[in-house]
Amino acid sequence: MTRVVLNQLGSRVWELCDGKRSVLDIVSELRAGSDFQLPCDQVLISDVCQFLSQAQDHWLILANEYQPADFLFVVPPFPSTYSPEAVKVAEYSSPPLGLCYMAAVLAENGHKVAIADMHIDVLEPGDIIRLLEKYRPRFLGISASTPTFTNAIRVARFAKAFSPELVTALGGIHPSALPDEALSESSVDLVVRGEGEEAMRELAARLADSSFEIPHDPIPGVSLRAPDGSIRHGPQRDFIDDLDSLPFPARQLVDLSKYQQPGAMISSRGCPAKCVFCSCGSFSGRKWRARSPENVVDEIEYMVEVLGIRRISFHDDTFNLSEQRLRAICELLLVRNVDVQWDCLARVTPMTVELARLMRQAGCCGIQFGIESGNQEVLRSICKGITLRQAECAVRAAVKAGIPQISCGFMLGHPADTPESIADTIEFAEHLRNLGATTLTLSLVTPYPGTPIAENASDLGIEILSDNWEDYVFSRLVAHPKGLNVETLRASYCTGLERIHAEFPPGLLEAQ
Repeated sequence: MTRVVLNQLGSRVWELCDGKRSVLDIVSELRAGSDFQLPCDQVLISDVCQFLSQAQDHWLILANEYQPADFLFVVPPFPSTYSPEAVKVAEYSSPPLGLCYMAAVLAENGHKVAIADMHIDVLEPGDIIRLLEKYRPRFLGISASTPTFTNAIRVARFAKAFSPELVTALGGIHPSALPDEALSESSVDLVVRGEGEEAMRELAARLADSSFEIPHDPIPGVSLRAPDGSIRHGPQRDFIDDLDSLPFPARQLVDLSKYQQPGAMISSRGCPAKCVFCSCGSFSGRKWRARSPENVVDEIEYMVEVLGIRRISFHDDTFNLSEQRLRAICELLLVRNVDVQWDCLARVTPMTVELARLMRQAGCCGIQFGIESGNQEVLRSICKGITLRQAECAVRAAVKAGIPQISCGFMLGHPADTPESIADTIEFAEHLRNLGATTLTLSLVTPYPGTPIAENASDLGIEILSDNWEDYVFSRLVAHPKGLNVETLRASYCTGLERIHAEFPPGLLEAQ
């Protein structure tokens, strides 16, 4: 519908926002009383929702009269380390899929849920008060990574100060690794550890049945502070084997138009690899669990046909771990004639020219290889499980298949790194660029909680320089191996960026 028509109907929309009518009711009455030729209901619903959202943002109408939600999930603001411009970087601007999955599960069980992304809206921690006034939740769930953990705590403090009876919980990769640290903060009542859907399903049921009284007996996957002040950890909850049993993420609860990567999706969880710098194993488990090809393509079709998304970005840690499943997904996309472009993160094995061509035919337009080092001994020491030759072959295969965007990522500061091995890495990155890689990224090894490199820093010869979590971004030096002093590593990083004309790690646009 044209903006002119919708603007002319604006006063009528506001009039109908009485806290009693749903969006469908509003659409029905607009259609019944309009002299205009209106589009189909699907388009009209989308336009009315967008119109209402803009009106709410400008306080022209109040959302709390028709958008109450017992459960509010929040992405906290990102730290000042990140420029506000980071939201414009595609790889760093995608819907919060973990929260969208949990919201879908809770909605499936009859709970009213809302999601607020304070990063994409470039908000401050104190703005949580306006969101609490808007949604009037009884439970606030905050998802925190390591760099956002400090702001997650700030959000919880503001929330508790404004509404002391509010139940507050932290989830995400950082509090899952360090639940005691999270619960040492008095404004945090609970920590949901690891994969959150089933833990939240049980927790939400208990809260709803007890007028939102915090449970004090153990719940698998949940840690809490007992009345006596002690911290209690429920047993580890089993990971979900049947990922097809989960509903699709509730993307309708966020404004997809604000994201550079609205088509982000996850088709598998867990990783059997044991790379020392990665926390995937501690968070998602070592067992690789995959959705069926049919379920994956069903969601892609839904995003294309219902949400109008034409670019899918697979956020699996390793999309091509099973060549058979990858082939089945590609073949289904071709058989169903799904008009979509997609990109993924992949290992260099298995990646043949024939497989890359099938991926290209099925719409693959971008592939990112995590290579990490250009020195074979360093690759062995970090348990990467690949060879430099395999990396070369993978890039050649993607080039021959005509995949237009080929990214290769490298890291400096591995435990076994020396000035010589870093020189090898920069030279190898240049070599892959000459073979046809279109993008090179260069990062600094960062000892995130839950990673082997953080848990065994001393044994691995790593000195950690900072305990300020906001500094834990891939372009800031917070640790170094004993084979490299700080000045040498920092200089090598800057030289490497210049030599290979690398982009900063996705989204890490630092505010200087």
